[in-house]
Amino acid sequence: MFSLSVTAQTTTITIPDPTFKAFLVTHYDTSHDGEIQVSEAQAVTGTMKIPGYSNITDLTGIEYFTGITGLDCSHEQLTSLDVSANTALKILRCNDNQLTNLDVSGNKASQYLACDGNKLTKLDVGTNTALQTLSCQHNQLIALDVSANTALQYLDCKNNKLTSLDVSTNTALQTLRCNDNQLTKLDVSGNKALRFLDCYSNQLTKLDVSGNKELQELGCFSNQLTKLNLSAGKNLLQSLYCSSNQLTKLDVSGNKALRMLRCSSNQLTKLDVSANTALYVLHCGRNQLTALDVSANTALEYLHCENNKLTSLDVSANMALYVLHCGRNQLTDIPDVTGCTGLYEYDCHGNYFNADDCPTIAAIEAMGLSTFIYNPQADGHTITCSAGSGGSIHPTGAQVVYDGSSQIVHISPSAHHHIADVLVDGRSVGAVTSYTFSNVTADHTIRVTFEPMTSDKKPGSVHSS
Repeated sequence: MFSLSVTAQTTTITIPDPTFKAFLVTHYDTSHDGEIQVSEAQAVTGTMKIPGYSNITDLTGIEYFTGITGLDCSHEQLTSLDVSANTALKILRCNDNQLTNLDVSGNKASQYLACDGNKLTKLDVGTNTALQTLSCQHNQLIALDVSANTALQYLDCKNNKLTSLDVSTNTALQTLRCNDNQLTKLDVSGNKALRFLDCYSNQLTKLDVSGNKELQELGCFSNQLTKLNLSAGKNLLQSLYCSSNQLTKLDVSGNKALRMLRCSSNQLTKLDVSANTALYVLHCGRNQLTALDVSANTALEYLHCENNKLTSLDVSANMALYVLHCGRNQLTDIPDVTGCTGLYEYDCHGNYFNADDCPTIAAIEAMGLSTFIYNPQADGHTITCSAGSGGSIHPTGAQVVYDGSSQIVHISPSAHHHIADVLVDGRSVGAVTSYTFSNVTADHTIRVTFEPMTSDKKPGSVHSS
């Protein structure tokens, strides 16, 4: 049995967790007695990195390692961690444990704290005034006070339960990731150094970044925004993700450095990207756009403008296109992509293409794209319009009608003729001058016959269906 010294320096440290003890003995037992003395612990400097995934549940004994400046105890099974006695600690990583309690109150020299993926409901960093990086994402925090952390440059508190966040004193902040919380407001007007902001998946109704002139990336999608002011990011903003909001207008005319724009699922009726010549990704689907001019965006590689109300789309200038999705619009002519020699994927299903598009479709098919979806048979239904002699029908011939839409057919007798009968799908609808196919879900036929007018037969009045 090993006899303990009466002096504190040679006192054996009690280390309850056998796996943690085995790790310490392997690396720091300089006396080779299978134990760790206080003197051995105090002699350790630099970073202690526990391998991880070894099911350590208790780090009792760590308080004697007062000289370490870094500790990584991530990927274990710790439920509580007290490093308040480790006053030299500058870097702490304790990610992916089961922590419900974390005491860093004594770590006044701490510059870096990462405690992601735990079960923390509270975190006190009020004494950590030197902190430059704080990452506490994927916890259960309902509040976070960083008012004392004026040196903070990086804050990642995403995926918590925060309802408010005050970063007004964090003037050095360059990166803020507070997405996937329950924030209803966010004031970043005082964060002049901010370069990267992710505040998506909250409940924000407004966001003002007009004072953030250094902003390069903004992710604010999946909120309830009705207005977004980007005027300050004219020279630097490169990526904007503002999809799934309630925006009715979006002005990016001053953001000439913009390379990625995702503004899908809003209420935009127009979008001007003519000044964004560096743009290579544009997602503006599921809006109410009736026109889209991408002629100036010659660097564009990815264009998603599906589910709008576009009646035409010219991509002849976009020869760098790699992916084009323009399905579910009101296009009557298939966009010609034969000049886009690098095109890989093309989806234009759910439009109003007719027989005159067949040569273009054939030319596109000859390009050998990995994906080409237009599905004319599946997307629409054919209404065949015909008329006998003595008058005309408009439109005439086979008309492709988009599923669920309507088609009006007009009928006009020639001079000295009248409408004898109109047959829709073989059944008479009377001598009508027009007929409307509503909510078309199948193929139909309409056939009209005319008769010469006789001296004793005068035409009667006719009514539209």
